[in-house]
Amino acid sequence: MQSNESSIPLEKLAAFVDDELDDNDKETLKQQLAEDEALQHVLDAQLQIKEVVNRSTGLEKAPVHLRARIRRQLDEIERVPGFLEQLADVFKMHTAKSLFATAVLLAVVLFPWVSSGISPVASQSNIITAKFQVVQGKIICIDCDQLHAANIENVQHTDLHRAGLKTSDGLIWEFLDTGKGSELLHDFSRASHSYEIEGYVFSDNRVLNVTSYKLL
Repeated sequence: MQSNESSIPLEKLAAFVDDELDDNDKETLKQQLAEDEALQHVLDAQLQIKEVVNRSTGLEKAPVHLRARIRRQLDEIERVPGFLEQLADVFKMHTAKSLFATAVLLAVVLFPWVSSGISPVASQSNIITAKFQVVQGKIICIDCDQLHAANIENVQHTDLHRAGLKTSDGLIWEFLDTGKGSELLHDFSRASHSYEIEGYVFSDNRVLNVTSYKLL
């Protein structure tokens, strides 16, 4: 019986290589491998690649689907004569080159996601977090306050200016122009009055998505 690589999902084959299948799936796959010489060749290639990488790096396990994709790419490249020997030589070099080689392999694997504008793993530095915040202070005109701070004379207040909240320690909080924030942002009748404002702040800035406010 002859078959090709697609007869078994590569993700399942990767899980088999990493000993992550249950006993029933293992036995079923072993029977298929025993009957399929071409599939056995694919498995042998993946086992060799796993051995080279494990011997040369101390990286944590990647998800099954990612390992499968890495091995698929490596298995295709493996057809180049002496590929495994060349790969082993690269990983035997100093750490920088080993890390560079790993980065190149990951770049090959991740390129389809990146090129389509979808990242499978979000960078921690790019993650936007929302934190609940309660602040107290006086409603001010942010633009007038900053112009006065810059020693600009004859400052003319207009309705196009932005209202904000200035705390007792001098910090200025701005409001997102939506919902309750819009009520505060464009109504200067509250200026110079003290308010307690609740809302969510995104990342580490001082811009509130206001959920409620009350006069103190």
